[in-house]
Amino acid sequence: MANLKWKSIDLNIDAIHEWPANPRKLTEKGLADLEKSIKEFGVATTLTVAQVEGKGQELWICGGHGRKVVLKKKNINLVPCSIPDRALTLKEFERLNVRLNKNIAGEFDFELLTETFEIGELLDLGFTNHEFLIGPILEAEEEELDLSSDDKEYLITIECKDELERSDFLDEFKTREIKCKVVY
Repeated sequence: MANLKWKSIDLNIDAIHEWPANPRKLTEKGLADLEKSIKEFGVATTLTVAQVEGKGQELWICGGHGRKVVLKKKNINLVPCSIPDRALTLKEFERLNVRLNKNIAGEFDFELLTETFEIGELLDLGFTNHEFLIGPILEAEEEELDLSSDDKEYLITIECKDELERSDFLDEFKTREIKCKVVY
């Protein structure tokens, strides 16, 4: 696949089809955030489309399912697309579909973000309180917490003196089958 050549072309929105096996699930929040972005900046990123060997002449969306949904809702019929110079094999298409969504070459520097933007603006850009550890902080003894409900999520901060102590905590959580996320 390394020898693919891509070109940009405007296509009628009805000429491109959602890939039925797209593993990326759209969310209402994600679509709302995307709609705000398109309203503010237009379509800054093309949809990635391709023919798939054995699937006829149809053009399938490999990346940009959410953009198509938003653009269709806004009655925009001509959309910018990137298209390869040949049909992709099914395996190439599936791998590219995942890579376009998963292989983002970095992570946000939250300290820099909070120095550059107000929290309200970051929330408007699509971030969540959870990402910035914002919200009510519950200080209570373990016996005061109702940990029996599966529909509740708690944010608990544990300060460890070193890597060994952190590792011990994680091992204990795994032993108790407690889901946790480590944030550095």
